[in-house]
This record gives sequence, structure tokens and C-alpha cells, in this order.
Amino acid sequence: MIEDLSEWECSSPEQMMQEWARGNKNRVIASNKIHDYSSRSHSIFIMDMEDQDEEGNCKRRQAYFVDLAGSERMFSPVGRLSKEAIEINKSLFFLRKVILSL
Repeated sequence: MIEDLSEWECSSPEQMMQEWARGNKNRVIASNKIHDYSSRSHSIFIMDMEDQDEEGNCKRRQAYFVDLAGSERMFSPVGRLSKEAIEINKSLFFLRKVILSL
């Protein structure tokens, strides 16, 4: 089970872009000493595309767009952003372990 997972079926590129924008609105963003706009959450946008060629054969393609929250170095850990940075760094550490094991 993936927390806060959403899935939409779109019938046009315009509708797909609307859903992309809706998903981006749900992301957690904050500023820090290094960046004014820092993603505090991971996001994966998967497009499954299906169409037919001239012979009527169905073609399927997938595209993955991944935005990972950045690793953070805490200069003066305080409050909510400090806790978020710890969680972001932990999740990136475990993602690294998964990738290396593959």
C-alpha cells in the first residue's frame, strides 16, 4: 500500500496536465537556507499510454517522472523542518539500499 496514492484515467493531453497540476498542489513545499522552493515530499507520476497503429494493433507505453525530495544538511536543526529533513534523508537512504541491492 502506498500512502496518498492517486490514480486517474485521462482521455486527452489537456486532462492529463490538469491531473498533473492537481497532484503537484498536494506536494509539501518549504523554503530553507539553500533554496526558496524545496520539495519536502517524493512524487512519482506514471503515464500509461495506449493507442492503435494502422493495422489496429494496440501499442502500450509508459513514462515515469520522478521528483525526490532533496537530501538536507541541517545547520541548526529546529522544529518541523528538522523532523522533515530527518525523514527525507532516511527515505533516501533506504531507496539507495534498494537500488544497490537490485
